[in-house]
Amino acid sequence: MKIKKGDKAVFIFVMLLTLALLGAYYVREYFVNNRYGELKALIKVDGKIYREIYLSDHEERFTITTDKGYNKIWVHDGGIEVEEADCPDQICVQTGFINKPGQMIVCLPHKLLITIQGGKVHDIDDISQ
Repeated sequence: MKIKKGDKAVFIFVMLLTLALLGAYYVREYFVNNRYGELKALIKVDGKIYREIYLSDHEERFTITTDKGYNKIWVHDGGIEVEEADCPDQICVQTGFINKPGQMIVCLPHKLLITIQGGKVHDIDDISQ
C-alpha cells in the first residue's frame, strides 16, 4: 500500500498538534510549579494576617511585639523559626526551624501562628514522612 500525499499531510498535522499539546502541558507545569509552588510563611497575630514572607533566597530577622510580649523571628535557608520569645512555656522556640508546607509554629500566650504554605503537590508518601 502506497502512502498518498494527503495522508502525509494529515500525519504531519497530527504529529505537530501532538507536539504542541505536549509542549503546552510542560510549559504549564513549569510555570505552575515555579510560580505558584514557591514556599511562603504566613504570620498571623491574634487571628489577623501580620505578614506574608516568600522564603526562597530570603534572610531577615525581625521582632513581633504585642501587649502580650515579643517573638524574635529569623527567616533563613528557605524556612523560618522563632529565635527568642518572652512567653513562659517557650514552645514556639522549641518548635525550631520549619520549611515544609503544612508545618507551623504556635505561641499561644502571644496569639502568634506561623504556617508554611505553597510548594509543589506531593504524593501521600511524601507528606507522611
